[in-house]
Amino acid sequence: MEKKVSFKIDSEKLDELKSITGISQSQELLNEAVTLLVWAVNERKKKHIVGSFDEKKNTYKEVVLPALMQ
Repeated sequence: MEKKVSFKIDSEKLDELKSITGISQSQELLNEAVTLLVWAVNERKKKHIVGSFDEKKNTYKEVVLPALMQ
């Protein structure tokens, strides 16, 4: 099911993300972002750490977002 939403977002950030990812459509980019957030929330529900792993240094950095700290 789809729901139409309207909100304001920093156009520079949006354009930068579109450029970095190669995604030209804002809707597609935002759908990908929501998909990632849904995955991250589900991982935290399972008490998993969500983060970034640096293979060269064998270290990780946890993602800290209010939505993931619930």
